[in-house]
Amino acid sequence: MRMWTSIIFFFFFFSLSASTAHGFFQGLQNLGKEQGSGLSELREKLQEALPPPTSFDDVKEGDWFHTFVQSVAEWGIVSGYKNEKGIFTGNYGPGDPLSIGAILKMALKAAKVDETKCSGSPANPKAKAHWAKAYVLCGEQMDVRILRDFPDPDRPAKRGEVVGLLFDAFGESVPRGVANFTDTANHPYEADISEATKLGIVSGDMKDGVPTGTFRPNDGVNRAEAAKLIFGKLATLAQTGKSSLQKIGAKKPSSGKSSSRPLPRRSLRR
Repeated sequence: MRMWTSIIFFFFFFSLSASTAHGFFQGLQNLGKEQGSGLSELREKLQEALPPPTSFDDVKEGDWFHTFVQSVAEWGIVSGYKNEKGIFTGNYGPGDPLSIGAILKMALKAAKVDETKCSGSPANPKAKAHWAKAYVLCGEQMDVRILRDFPDPDRPAKRGEVVGLLFDAFGESVPRGVANFTDTANHPYEADISEATKLGIVSGDMKDGVPTGTFRPNDGVNRAEAAKLIFGKLATLAQTGKSSLQKIGAKKPSSGKSSSRPLPRRSLRR
């Protein structure tokens, strides 16, 4: 008798549980059908909230720029492209030309300048409604030279300008110097190019492994080259103990406490 009672109870409980489970999952299925568009929007919002990628589909191991791009991505300096919905595409665009707005953002982030602490509006009318307006505002307050003539933030940045920006963003003065290249004499950023060459951040053009003696200071810079320049600048600071990076080539900043730099105004010695 006791055995039959247990069997009847088990059968009743299993039937009830199965029915409840079926109803639950059927409800989820109906909810998905009724709110398909809403779930799609929620999925997009969740994707927008994801952290920036640190590896990219178009940056492969073996590419000469792989270490530089991946390192600056893991340090939070670059994040790659987003689509029209603000979702990361997974691409970095290493061969794409770099705009003034983009390299300004990279340089200030590398220097740990907090753009949210710059109050006001850019003096540059071309930047007032631009996505990089916060970085332009900070750069203006720091007297970054590339911004002095109010350039279009979408204009491609030049090699000489980018080298100068690396020093400006970190609030560093450069000594007078003459670059040992045939095409940099009397260039506005000649002293910066000279100093960056001495520090090993940049080098001149090469052909078949032999220096050509040129630097092309007025040529553009692509995104892969910019990552290498940022990496090189941080590497020199790490060597002198002025960087928060634990060592050259480290994939992550040190875990020590860090703070954003103030926004100094300074004149550069030419």
